[in-house]
This record gives sequence, structure tokens and C-alpha cells, in this order.
Amino acid sequence: MEFAEFILAHEADDLAQLALSRSRYAGEVADFDLALTTLECRQKLRGKVPEWYALPQLRFPVRLSAEQCSSSATARYKATVAASACANGAFSIADLTGGLGVDAWAFSQLAAHVLYNEMQPALARAAQHNFSELGMKHVTVRNGMLVAGRSPVKPGMTVAVKPGMTGEVGPAMTVGEVLAGFRADILYLDPARRAGDGRKVFRLEDCTPPVLELLPELLEACPRVLVKLSPMADISRVCAQLGCVKEVHVVAAGGECKELLLLLQRDWTAPYSLFVFEDGAVLSLSAEDLDIQPAEAPALTPGSWLFEPGKGLGKAGAFGLPVRRYGLAKLERHTHLYLSASPVPRELVPFGKIYELQEVHPLNNRTLKALGKRFPRAEVTARNITLSSDALRERLGVASGGDVHLFGVRIQGGEQVLLVTRRLEDGVRPSLRAYLENEVIPQYAAFDKAHREDHARCVMDRAMAMGRTLDLDPELLLTAAACHDLGLSVDRKTHHLESGRIIRGMQELGRWFTPGQVETIAQAAEDHRASATEPPRSLYGSVVAEADRMIEPLTIIRRTVQFGMAHYPELDKEGHWQRTLEHLLEKYAEGGYLHLLIPGSPNEEPLRELRTIIADRAQLRDIFETIYAQERL
Repeated sequence: MEFAEFILAHEADDLAQLALSRSRYAGEVADFDLALTTLECRQKLRGKVPEWYALPQLRFPVRLSAEQCSSSATARYKATVAASACANGAFSIADLTGGLGVDAWAFSQLAAHVLYNEMQPALARAAQHNFSELGMKHVTVRNGMLVAGRSPVKPGMTVAVKPGMTGEVGPAMTVGEVLAGFRADILYLDPARRAGDGRKVFRLEDCTPPVLELLPELLEACPRVLVKLSPMADISRVCAQLGCVKEVHVVAAGGECKELLLLLQRDWTAPYSLFVFEDGAVLSLSAEDLDIQPAEAPALTPGSWLFEPGKGLGKAGAFGLPVRRYGLAKLERHTHLYLSASPVPRELVPFGKIYELQEVHPLNNRTLKALGKRFPRAEVTARNITLSSDALRERLGVASGGDVHLFGVRIQGGEQVLLVTRRLEDGVRPSLRAYLENEVIPQYAAFDKAHREDHARCVMDRAMAMGRTLDLDPELLLTAAACHDLGLSVDRKTHHLESGRIIRGMQELGRWFTPGQVETIAQAAEDHRASATEPPRSLYGSVVAEADRMIEPLTIIRRTVQFGMAHYPELDKEGHWQRTLEHLLEKYAEGGYLHLLIPGSPNEEPLRELRTIIADRAQLRDIFETIYAQERL
């Protein structure tokens, strides 16, 4: 059995049981131990590096390398940092501590040439094989143990190369020997952060290879060096130790700080620049962003947005940024939570969590007991108070879970309070979403089959999906989509105008919107009708109109038949066929009045498919016959 076939055949196996069944399966594959280790590593790589997981022919001989390797996203970010350091031109990079090879793979997508060096022969051999399977070109693989100066370690000597394991290492090599014949524009090192006893370490002097000892040789060989360090490393300390640090990148993903990247440049003496990367977004920070701003007493108003900085901003110490750059109000000088009376700026959203503030209570025994009874399941966080988060949870008597988050915080003036919040979804406050779900959507139950609750929710989902690529307020957009057909309760032909009138009269919307915003929502509903002769007055109207079209060919034809049967019951089958055909020709066929409003709309391809069906009368008649028979049941 080929290696890849064995991997796929045993992908879902209990690996401990598979290992115990060695005698049964060892003959199926040439190297059973390598296959078993590969299966274990693939479990770690499935979500971390899915592009590699998709290729069962790749080989992974060392478990720890899969645990410690970069994810696809963080590896690609390193590659962009390296490319930017080299002025984004054709550049060559030497990865001196290759490991599994994920970083070298990411570098190869931007660099003209990559050198991969790894001290363990098994990893180096696997990388040579894997790089070929991945279609990587212009990659040189070397196997050497990087040392400062000369080392007594000889090829083939058995030494401890990773905690808890022994194995062969390549020959001891200086930086110059590893690079021999390779002209690098930038060097990259990811030193091992494990002590001999297996403990995780984060101080620069405890890492292997010894970066501080190697630094003179590194900078002599190449003007630029990119170093990956533990997220636990102290930024100020390592920058002082290394010197010539030009850039510091705090790399976060999935709500966790994953690593620090330091870009060193020979002879650099100016202050370093600081960046935060989180799930694809990047913020450039200034010295002012790092100041802990004195807090002005914020208004703790229910309905406000509460911003909790993520681990990336926290590691960077950018506690002044939400105040100075984005105008949020800090709860207290040392309480790193921020309030806003308007939506948190879009640029800041990827770098933290956003909640809706719903209630404010004094932090005392009575409120602890009362809130604990009201919310038996809630997340709990303590910030700058005398209790820890665990102690506060215990005092409340709540279990983890649910959609409520309780914050115990100190605010301006020293008072300790309890904040009842709920996490925002897609930038929409939970109270608004609950109002739409409980008060607006149920009204659609009284409309015709083509305009029931499922239709309203579908328009809402499609509008929000399109809105993510546009600079739109998600709450305005969701509300306009939810309310766009309310006028059907008054009159079918003028329902769009009636929807606008109804929206203007919905006093409850004043909880979340200004009068001007309510008018924008009303106009979007009025402008959504496909037969309108004038274009929508705002982008909100265009998106709602486009989302309302939902051009799925069979659904469009079914809705047309359903409408006819509901409103023209006197027609026989031929009459319904003629009405269906006339409507489809008038609205959807080539030259019909329906026009797409958003460039690159997801409706483009379905509309082409629908027009093809309409042009084929025999196919359209067959579809009509099937739907008509089903709807009469």
C-alpha cells in the first residue's frame, strides 16, 4: 500500500490502538513508525495548516515539530514582513531553523529563493520530500546544527536535540557555513523554546540556537534578521538585549497572542516601530498609543458598546489607542475596558471583543446574590477590583456558559460596579437583534408563502453577507432588511412605500437609532422594489434590494407560481402558466426590468442561469408542471 493510501485508510483510527496493532498493519506500509507519527501530526495540522493536511502524501517524522510550527495565517504574515523589509522586491531568505517547514513554505510564495536549514536529518529529509509534493521551487534544503563559532559536535553523534528525545544531528556549522554559496537578503530564526527538562522557556538567553551569541555573525552575514520569540517574552527587555531592532510585530490569532516577531537591521539606532497582527488585520502603533490615558468618567448608559482589547493589543501595551485614536472612553486609568456611545470603529473591531452594555449595578453582596440567581450561567471577568475572576464567579455562584458576560470593574472615582453585557454578533447589539426576532419577524407569518419568516431571515442573512465588504453600519442594514416587507400588511402593490411609513412610526427604534438613521432605514425599505424606476437613494437600499432578489432559479419560479395561486385562485392551470411566463419575461428575462445594483453581486450567475431556463420554453414548462402539481397538494 502506498504511504498516502495508508494515511487515508487509517485517518479516523484510534491511533493508540493502531500502535498496539503494529504486527497486523506494519506490512501495509514501508515505514510504519513514520506513518503513525504522520497520522498524529496531521491531527494537529488539520486546523492549523489545512493546505498541508489536504495532502496525505506529506510526511511528518517529529511530533513536537507539528505542535510548535506556525499556522498558515501566521506564517504568511511572516512572509509579508520579510518581503516588506526587503522593499517588496525579488528577495532571498534563509530559514536557519527550518523545523517542519511551514514558514519556509510561506516564504517561498513571495521570495525568489529560499534556503531551509534544519539540524535534525529526519526533518530535513521530510522537508525535501514535502517541498517537492507542495510544488515549491527555488528551495535549497540543508542539514546543519547552527552554532556560534566552532563546536565539538560531529556528524552522526547522538545528542539530546529536543526535550525527551535523542537523535542524530547534522554537522555543526557556523552561520557562514550554513549560508555557503547562498546570498540572503534576510535571515529568519525560530529558536527552540524548551529547556532540557521539557519546560517551556521564553528568555532569549535560554533559547536554542543561542541567538545572542550568534547575533554578530548573523548581522555580518546579512543586513536583516527576523527572529520569532515566545509571546511571553518581555518586549522592552529583548529589544534592549538585541539592539538594532527596527520593528516589533505582536502576532495574535483566535483570541490568543501566538508569537513576537522582531526585525533587526544592521546599524539601526532609531526607535522601533510596533505592529499588531490579529486574524488578518494589522494596526501600526505610535508611542502615544502606549500611554495609559487618564480616564474621563464615561457615561455607563445601557445600549452603549463595551470594547475589551484582545491579547495582541494587551501584549503591545496599547492601552491608550482606543482613547487617543478612536475616541472611546476608558472606564478607569487601570481598567482596560472602553465604552462608546456609537459603534466601535470598524478598524478596531478585529482587535478585541465587543459587548452591549445592558445593566449597571453596584458591586455588593445583594447584587451579587440577585444577579447570580438571574443568570445561573454566564461568563465572568474581574478587572481592577479586589476579587479575581474566579473569586467573583464563586461569589456569584454561576457556571460558565450562556450569552451573558458579567464584568466586575472599578470605574472612575474608585467605585466598583457589576456590568451586565452580551457579546455582539456581526456588530449588532443583542437587544436590537432580539427586538427584530421577537417583534418584527413574526409579522411575516401573516403574509403569502413567498414572503414568510424564512424569506425575511434569508434577506437579512444575504444583506449582512454583502455588507461585510462595504462600509455600512451593520445595525442599520440588518434592521432595513428585517423591515423591508412590513408594508405587505397594508397593500401588495405599494408595500414598499407602506413599509417606509410603518418604519417611521416604529417608536421603539429610537432605542438604537437617531431620527436620521430611522429615515435611512425607511428609505432603504421604500427603494428595495425591483420595479422601481429610480435607483435607491443610499447604498443600504441597494444592498437590501439586491438581497431581496435571492435569485435562485427554481425558488424564483416556485414563488411566482405560489403568488399566482394565492392571489388569482380563479385561474386554471393554463391561466397560471401564462401568468407565470409573463411575469418571468417582464422581470427576469433579457431586457426585463430587474437590474443588479451591486457590482460583483452573488446574483449574477444565478440570473444568467434563470435567463437560460426562461429562454428554453420546454424546460420552463416542465418545471412549472412539477411545481404546480406540488402546490395543489
